Amino acid sequence: MTAEHHDHGAPDDVDAQEIRENFGVRVARIRAELTSTWNKLSQNERDTDARDRRWR
Repeated sequence: MTAEHHDHGAPDDVDAQEIRENFGVRVARIRAELTSTWNKLSQNERDTDARDRRWR
């Protein structure tokens, strides 16, 4: 019996550099979105703290 090689749809001419670049772009987008969300949450927390201090 011989082991069969199954084609999983990966192209034979994969460009590793292109994959790295595309991955880098995705990571940069995710990082930017996380940073934006973090900044909004931090600002909301500061605003809430400031309101709490005014009512004391």
